[in-house]
Amino acid sequence: MLEYHIKNDNSNRLVHQNEQLALEESEILSNKFRYLNQEKRTDLTNLATYAIDDEGSEEIDDALSIEERTSTKIIWIHIANPTSIVSLEGYISKSAESRGSSIYLIDNTISMFPKNLIKNILSLDSSKIVPALSVGVEISNLGEIQRQIITLSWIKLKYKLTYQEADELIDYAPKEEKDLEKINAELTRRRNYRNSNGAFSYNNDRGKIYLKNGLPDIKILENNTARIMVSEGMITFGSVIADYGYINKVPLPYRSQYTANYNKSNIDHYYKSSISEILSIQSLPKTIVSVVPRPHLGLGLKRYVQATSPLRRYLDFIVHYQVISSLFSENNIIDNDSLKDIINFNTRKNISNTNITRENELYWRNIFFSKVYKGIFKVYYLKTLSSKDLLYLFYFKVLENSVPLVLRKKISLNLGQELIVHFLYINEEDNPVFEINKI
Repeated sequence: MLEYHIKNDNSNRLVHQNEQLALEESEILSNKFRYLNQEKRTDLTNLATYAIDDEGSEEIDDALSIEERTSTKIIWIHIANPTSIVSLEGYISKSAESRGSSIYLIDNTISMFPKNLIKNILSLDSSKIVPALSVGVEISNLGEIQRQIITLSWIKLKYKLTYQEADELIDYAPKEEKDLEKINAELTRRRNYRNSNGAFSYNNDRGKIYLKNGLPDIKILENNTARIMVSEGMITFGSVIADYGYINKVPLPYRSQYTANYNKSNIDHYYKSSISEILSIQSLPKTIVSVVPRPHLGLGLKRYVQATSPLRRYLDFIVHYQVISSLFSENNIIDNDSLKDIINFNTRKNISNTNITRENELYWRNIFFSKVYKGIFKVYYLKTLSSKDLLYLFYFKVLENSVPLVLRKKISLNLGQELIVHFLYINEEDNPVFEINKI
């Protein structure tokens, strides 16, 4: 069985050496704390602010709130603001650039920033007033953004909730806690507006492998109302930041996507099946990251940047740096050519990070098949990966995920066809081999 390995170099250290930690911490303490001055930040600590994430999440980098004015409502999306503390040319930033992003393994997390600094300084801590980059939007009845605000801010979390807890607050909407229900109503209009512009909305639950008593098990992440609401808030933040960059000619790593290339009759045929969205996702073209702003048709937007995970993605960190530098009319904005170099390096690094993640998932998924769950599975055929090797891609209902597998015998299959299969063994190529029980 495959064993996964992680190269032990400066870009992928599992353990930070003491001297590195000392250097990183001393840089934080000696930094001038860029833009932490009270007069440069909007005080939003009076708002009821909610951070919503999966249980056990340590990188709290986003939160939502609502401000009700006389004749309107402003939805606020707050994002952790590490660029106000971490200098671009310092050791921490350069180390984060070399990592590219945080890597989430089933049995470990390799953080882009040192974990102690995330926990103690950089994340949106619920116990104190913290700095953030905040976007405020007024959403029309049709879902259009008719007013937008970008500001550095001070915020203080009122609640740190799981998606399940937030979902219950939205559903029950107690008189004393109606803010989440109102935020959801506003962002639902925004989501409907994007859908009317051709956006693809993913509504399926998602399976995630986690360790329970040292063995892999499956946790289903329900795509509930709260998760959809938070996702829409993050997309809205990215859309506003992209528009700001475009209007003010600020170089940013824009993300674009052209129209999907798929057979609509196939999608319609399986519309009510478990795999209709999986088929649609398969048809989506790859996202392109470029300094040129182009439409992101999968999101139904004229332009878009990722900007809501500066603690986890280096390009998000760069977006914050660019926007804040522009807001304060600084002369240190990264130019287009330099940004292209950063994007190219980050793209290569993220390919490497993705390969590490896939290797890790394959390792634990094979243990799941061979040692934990040896029963039968309901699967749906998606595509053939190799006719010669009988390697196919199937969607596993119990996993809520697609998995490459080898069938013991060659068979003619139709798109979306349901099979009942049982596990046999892991072959020399580390692919699980299955036999068909029933067609």
